[in-house]
Amino acid sequence: MNMKRFLLHLLLGTAITSMIFLISLQVPWVGMVISLLTPLPIMVLCNLWGLPGGILALLLGTLLVSALLDPFLGIIFFAEFGLLGIFLYYYLVGKALPWDQVIARSSLIVVAALAFLALLYGTATSSSLIDWVREQVHETGRSIVQIHPRGSTGDQILWITSEKFTEFVLRILPSLVILTIWFEGFLNIALFARIMRLDVFGRGRINMRLEFSTWTCPDRFVWGGIFGGVLILTKIPLLVTIGLNVTILLVAIYFLQGLAIVAFLFGKNNVPPGFRVIGYTLIGLIQFLFFLVVVLGLFDIWMNFRKLTPRVTVYKKSS
Repeated sequence: MNMKRFLLHLLLGTAITSMIFLISLQVPWVGMVISLLTPLPIMVLCNLWGLPGGILALLLGTLLVSALLDPFLGIIFFAEFGLLGIFLYYYLVGKALPWDQVIARSSLIVVAALAFLALLYGTATSSSLIDWVREQVHETGRSIVQIHPRGSTGDQILWITSEKFTEFVLRILPSLVILTIWFEGFLNIALFARIMRLDVFGRGRINMRLEFSTWTCPDRFVWGGIFGGVLILTKIPLLVTIGLNVTILLVAIYFLQGLAIVAFLFGKNNVPPGFRVIGYTLIGLIQFLFFLVVVLGLFDIWMNFRKLTPRVTVYKKSS
């Protein structure tokens, strides 16, 4: 091992991943998008020097964020971003699993780690993740209210709305965290796969085609949506909260399947890239199109719009 080169890559990878996270905290709204790229340098470092290189960058980055800002933000950096990069690489390259399984397994580990570390931190400091989220949402509400004249009727209505919005966000917080990690995992896998196909680092080409247009979720997932709907109808607060989170996750999954159908149709009809971008943008901006894609993904269970045939595995007889 070239120790000087290893240390250079380690320091560079640590600096890049930490700076992405730190900068994202200073830029409202846009920073949320920037932060999603935090795992990518760790994945690249893992590809260069194996898992030990990525783990060292994760630990150094966590110490840096904790020292410069707050230990709680260090926990978020460690679990939601750094640890995600480690397991995305491990399952994608080390285990060569399909991208959906990579995201599912990695997100499960990250959510468990995040919950455990947040609980541990809350026990040690008498604060909690819920308090932190409530403060962030209230701060956003206060910044909006400052735009309006103090004491006006509209200002009071806005405060009431902000309070209700805060409580709603807290109720669906688990599904929001999971959805963020899912999207973050998909984005970093796509970028990492593109980097590897370009062979930027001279490590050889790795076949990581996402094959998104032919992706389907298991048919049994529809029972999760039914289960979530039944819980919501019970009107029992705890069960309604569980039902809301389950339903939100299922809507996201069937939206992804519907989007895969759209991608398949675009490819089948040779739609130019520019028109594809416009189409995806409209789906994201227009609420009717969004729910239409969700319905498309749901009814694909029975209609099989892409006429996909299940893969048949042939086992060779041992001699």
